Amino acid sequence: MATPRTRAQAFAALGSSHPGSLSNGWKARGSRTGRWPACGRPDVFELREAIDLINSGHFSRVDRDLFLPLTDNLVHHDPFLLLADYQSYIDCQREVDHAWRDADHWCRMSILNVARMGKFSSDRSIRDYCDRIWKVEPVPVG
Repeated sequence: MATPRTRAQAFAALGSSHPGSLSNGWKARGSRTGRWPACGRPDVFELREAIDLINSGHFSRVDRDLFLPLTDNLVHHDPFLLLADYQSYIDCQREVDHAWRDADHWCRMSILNVARMGKFSSDRSIRDYCDRIWKVEPVPVG
């Protein structure tokens, strides 16, 4: 047998499943609780399918390793709890979809949101971070 050139080939040679596959008894680690809570839940089956589809090479011309660093980081580490918060995101998006269908309600919410925004400015926020958190001074450019 030829020497495997990719991780997928190496796992295949060992008779193992691809390391990024969620459907082969895989259990995720990460999140603050030590494991990805959404992993074994049946209500997030579409998330498991999506990650398996990415890892299958479907979006990378059959290169199963192209996105593996990304999916491995999400599944095994998830430092920003993206996958851990997946179901909450889906639930909230369902509420947004419902609100969007009522044009009067959506318009009222939008106007109130802007009116209650106060003095938000990304420039002011960045200056505030520089002063209060990072303790850095501006550097002249040009």
